[in-house]
Amino acid sequence: MNEADSGAEPELVTPATIELLLRGAKALVIVVYVVVIITFAMLTLGFFLHLAGASPEATFVDWVYRNTERAMEPFRGMFPVRDIDDRSVFDASLLFAAALYGFIAIGLHAVVEYLSAKARRYHLRVTSAPATQDTEPTPLARTNEQAEPTPDVGPQSEHDVPLN
Repeated sequence: MNEADSGAEPELVTPATIELLLRGAKALVIVVYVVVIITFAMLTLGFFLHLAGASPEATFVDWVYRNTERAMEPFRGMFPVRDIDDRSVFDASLLFAAALYGFIAIGLHAVVEYLSAKARRYHLRVTSAPATQDTEPTPLARTNEQAEPTPDVGPQSEHDVPLN
């Protein structure tokens, strides 16, 4: 006889489903975390290349500048760009964006650690839980349940003697 014949509803949220959701959430956060770390590294590299006055004609420098453009869109023009000499510039907006992405990465790292710990605790709880509630207690548990309570020992020192 299956569940459909018995009239019982199938359980929608099973331990396996919860564990799968926790693992999926962790994987998604890790992907976002990796993207943010790469963006942070590119922005930091771009800042130092601007500061050093690297030539945009160089293939690598051009690649870094092109890859930082999208991440810089919300921050562009936030702070004035200061010319240090004829080639090098101090772009505070680029530095601010790198710092903000760094803080986002730290927050995502905390989320990954939280989800990992939660998944571990849930997995341990599910795997160490008894299979059913109808199981018979173990002989040791039965003897502990039937044992008489320990008697009250009474006062241990002269300061514990009740005053009558």
